[in-house]
Amino acid sequence: MANDSRAGLPMFERHFTVGVLSEIWGVSEDTLHRWFEDEEVLRAGEGKKDAPRIPESVAARVYAKRFRKRA
Repeated sequence: MANDSRAGLPMFERHFTVGVLSEIWGVSEDTLHRWFEDEEVLRAGEGKKDAPRIPESVAARVYAKRFRKRA
């Protein structure tokens, strides 16, 4: 897979739900919704069945921004 030309393309990166990131990061889903408001990955009115998936690159950027102050 090292020579796979798809590697690194946004459509092939991992995607997370708000619930999964909430568990991993130890913050509430409401907090994550606020943090991701400006990232254009969450849309109002989505139900659990249509839960948005947050690309790993976006999650990493938001994590670095929010948690670097704590270190």
